[in-house]
Amino acid sequence: MILDEAAGDLFLKEWARQRGYDLSQREAVGEVPSRVIAIMGHFAKEAGELGSVVLDAAQDNHFTPTEKRLIRDSIAPVKDLISALERAIAR
Repeated sequence: MILDEAAGDLFLKEWARQRGYDLSQREAVGEVPSRVIAIMGHFAKEAGELGSVVLDAAQDNHFTPTEKRLIRDSIAPVKDLISALERAIAR
């Protein structure tokens, strides 16, 4: 690593070039993409929990009033995260 740093990544660039790759400078991830990534992580978790609640409730091919309430309660965070995602990408 020290050799690469001293040579300005010369070794890495040459290795990549010999294999047909072009290493170009990557722009830093800004606040908005980082926020979107964080929201998507939370969304995936909440969507998984919603799916679990729905599948558990549907096992007997009937939704009880309690199961319907649990489903509605599980939908709310998913909706909130979709709204947060829309706001994050609108910036």
